[in-house]
Amino acid sequence: MTSFAVGPDYLKTMQVRFKEGRNFKREFATDSRAIIVNESFVSSMGWKDPVGQNVKINNNNFTLIGVVEDFYNQPFTEPVKPVLFRLCDKENFRYLCVRVRADDNGIETAAFLEKSWKQLFPGMLYEGFYQDEIWAGFFHVNTGVCKLSCFVSLIALLISCMPCSYPAWDYSD
Repeated sequence: MTSFAVGPDYLKTMQVRFKEGRNFKREFATDSRAIIVNESFVSSMGWKDPVGQNVKINNNNFTLIGVVEDFYNQPFTEPVKPVLFRLCDKENFRYLCVRVRADDNGIETAAFLEKSWKQLFPGMLYEGFYQDEIWAGFFHVNTGVCKLSCFVSLIALLISCMPCSYPAWDYSD
């Protein structure tokens, strides 16, 4: 199982779609003990009505408040795995996710984010990237593997179709 410690707006920012239940809400103090899971998590547990189920994690009880659709967070060559989301304190955030408008070229936004990061965390290195760069890397690796597999298959097919140049063995003696 993959576990993500997130802020209350993470799923909305990443446009993860809900199947049932609800998202985290800042105004609900009980959401500090709430979790959201994906469909694969629900299937692995065999639940028919998952919302409201209690889950024990490291001797702490959590209440399931929502189920999101399955999504890829690993390479496409692997099956979608169970995923769990829980709220994280601001002090423990490690990443900042920002969704920009489709008409934004990203250059100004990236510059603004880097400048803001350096002001807020002057001793920490800023490493910004775009989600589509991550997906492009997955697709590039997948395409390369496909091309290599096709090439090896073609060579094997050609070798298997070659006539045998050795004389037939005569076992009649």
